[in-house]
Amino acid sequence: MIANRKARFYSMMVDYLVIVGYSLFLLFVSLIIYFLFFNGKIPELNELQGNLVSFLTLLFPVFLYFSISENGKKHSIIGKRKAGFVGSIKGALTLKQIVLRNIMKLFPWQVAHMAMFHVIGNNSKPTTLFYTCLFFVYIFPIVSIGCMIYRKDRRALHDLIAGTCVMTKLESTSSKKYAGGALV
Repeated sequence: MIANRKARFYSMMVDYLVIVGYSLFLLFVSLIIYFLFFNGKIPELNELQGNLVSFLTLLFPVFLYFSISENGKKHSIIGKRKAGFVGSIKGALTLKQIVLRNIMKLFPWQVAHMAMFHVIGNNSKPTTLFYTCLFFVYIFPIVSIGCMIYRKDRRALHDLIAGTCVMTKLESTSSKKYAGGALV
């Protein structure tokens, strides 16, 4: 059975809280480092340095968490497990599907960081490119949530692009196939 909307939103919120918790932990560790090694001052970073720090400390670890969890024994991250969702009926998702799905989920986040560090790192005013990036950052999740709400198969944009679908445990163990692609 395709996962219901309420359970998908619950799953999404649990995962969001996990990411917020990790972000707060990262902030705490960063503050300790700033006080121990930089006399309490936040070091100035240029655009490239800011992007590298945010990508390597925040986005990439979250990407790894998503990818390793979805490629693991339970084929799901914490929110999906709490909501009773499961992975593929035909076995594990392909690595390509997992990577593509997670890139599409996190891409708007990276674009937001890039736009912010472009302005901050260059000490410049926001440009048309900056506002275009922010427009994309907000539109992509809205369209994705809209797909999840209004499509019969409740597939979000990242599911459509990666050819995946979130299913409940009950259906995944009794079904033999899903015409819309592999299951998540």
